[in-house]
Amino acid sequence: MKKIIFLICVISFFWACQQDEINSSPDFKLEFSNDTIKFDTVFTQLGSVTKILKVYNRDKEAVVISKIYLGADTKNYRLNISGMPANAKENLKIEGKDSLYIFVEVTLDPNNQSNPLLIQDSIVFETNGNKQDVDVLAYGQDVHILKNGYLSINKITADKPWLCIDTIKVAKDQTLTIEAGAVLHFYRSSLLKVEGSLICNGTKEKPIILTGSRLEKMYDDVPGQWYGIWLVSESKAHKLEYTFVKNANVGIQCDLPDENNNDWMLQLINCKFEHHALTGMSSTGSKILAINSIFADCGFASVYISYGGFYEFYHCTIANFWNCGACQPRTTPGLILSNYIMDAEENVYPNNLQKASFSNCIIYGNQTEGEIGISGVEGTDLNFYFDNCLMKIDRKYDYSNPTNFNNNVVNPDEFTFKSDTAYNYELDTLSIAKDRGKPEIIQLYPPYLKYDLNAYDRSIDGFPDLGAYERKD
Repeated sequence: MKKIIFLICVISFFWACQQDEINSSPDFKLEFSNDTIKFDTVFTQLGSVTKILKVYNRDKEAVVISKIYLGADTKNYRLNISGMPANAKENLKIEGKDSLYIFVEVTLDPNNQSNPLLIQDSIVFETNGNKQDVDVLAYGQDVHILKNGYLSINKITADKPWLCIDTIKVAKDQTLTIEAGAVLHFYRSSLLKVEGSLICNGTKEKPIILTGSRLEKMYDDVPGQWYGIWLVSESKAHKLEYTFVKNANVGIQCDLPDENNNDWMLQLINCKFEHHALTGMSSTGSKILAINSIFADCGFASVYISYGGFYEFYHCTIANFWNCGACQPRTTPGLILSNYIMDAEENVYPNNLQKASFSNCIIYGNQTEGEIGISGVEGTDLNFYFDNCLMKIDRKYDYSNPTNFNNNVVNPDEFTFKSDTAYNYELDTLSIAKDRGKPEIIQLYPPYLKYDLNAYDRSIDGFPDLGAYERKD
């Protein structure tokens, strides 16, 4: 028995000695999961996402890192080393074949510049008398910040981006003008609520962009990052040109206009509404004109019209190939028309759909049953008309009825955009939508309809193509 105990003690002693062996070779090198930690553009005054650096000891023996620290005298970066918030740490041991984590964050100060400013640093490791480092890079973008409440300004300029936090309101009788090239980022759960008027003067060369506040490329097409634009009933005379709205819950919600307002509640000229969790454009009994605009990639419907109203769509592309990975699959059509609303108790409130016309448009997507859904209450007007459109529609609808349908391309066997997976809704080379438009349409609302979303002349070859883009061979 004593021999057994002695043998166990000896084994334990040698095992402990082996565990305590430290690699002190000056040739030893740590290995890293990345040689550079890169942050996409970060707004000044706001913190970044957290990046992770993993540090490996590939040797069988333990090693002691004499010191880990930031190489520059900077207050911008913050480290968490092996679970401890600190920008420097000494005598940190890594067992053989083991690793440790370093978490990196950055906050940048305002620089009063319109262009991004590069902030560089490095994480330095001193081990066995040698130094290694991992570069850390971040671009800081200075911004104007708008916080919760009514705006005290009437113009959004394009000198540098704007960051909107919480609910930003445009007061009644106030007109907010957004100039060409302006970029507005909306922090999570933020909203642009308009009680007055919204005028967006974008151009092809300098479009206006309204999007979320996450600047990493991986968030380019992620929906639901902010609430969207809400045009309330008492508001009026909104006009958006070359305005691209993306990554919200609802791109733009337009309510029932004041009964004394006979003008267009909303005009959309050369606009895009893409990557929204619910709808690109939602209307409750409103009055809307849409020209050369795209409504696409939405979790519910790209265009949702309820409680009737008055609408004209010319050369618009309503597309929905919703594929949001972890999101719920879409079960609804890309375009929904109805002349009623229903409350939580399923009470139905009807209102006349005076007009919903779609001319030289494309309504298409990946729903097998079709991309148009129409429902109405009897005794209430349900006036809709599809004229020279390409459409994917359920066969339960009588699309031979001339009251509602005229000269459309219905459920084509083959039809492709350039790349719906890359959200490019220009026409493919041999698209059957080419030259299928009615020429008389492009004479309406000059000069907008003569030119497509790319400012290409539709009249050059005599017959316009369907949708927002003219095919340029």
